[in-house]
Amino acid sequence: EGGGTRTLNAAVDNQGTLSVSPGSASVFSINGSLTTSGTISLDLGGLAAGTQYDQIVITGALSLGGTLNVGFFGAFVPVSTNSFIILTNTGVRTGVFATTPLPPPLGPIPVYGANSVTVSVP
Repeated sequence: EGGGTRTLNAAVDNQGTLSVSPGSASVFSINGSLTTSGTISLDLGGLAAGTQYDQIVITGALSLGGTLNVGFFGAFVPVSTNSFIILTNTGVRTGVFATTPLPPPLGPIPVYGANSVTVSVP
């Protein structure tokens, strides 16, 4: 069962560890920008954002750096062609994660779009 939705109305400068919802799934909404040079930790437990896997939704700019950690919970193991939009933003996205130790069977690097970051199984 999902962890629900949490909202923060502020610009966020993550220099430590931002864990969305360890062991469950939720949507973390940031009404502002997100800048990260620290670690973002997200969990995957199914295919539905917010109820089966963590997602961060940013209504402003997204500036990436630091580390992306992705883990699995429950008995979930993604299969070929499964894709997870883990970050979305409405403003400009700049940068990429410096380190992405994604666990198998996820591909080695996220896909960076203008307004999203996706991890997937090749």
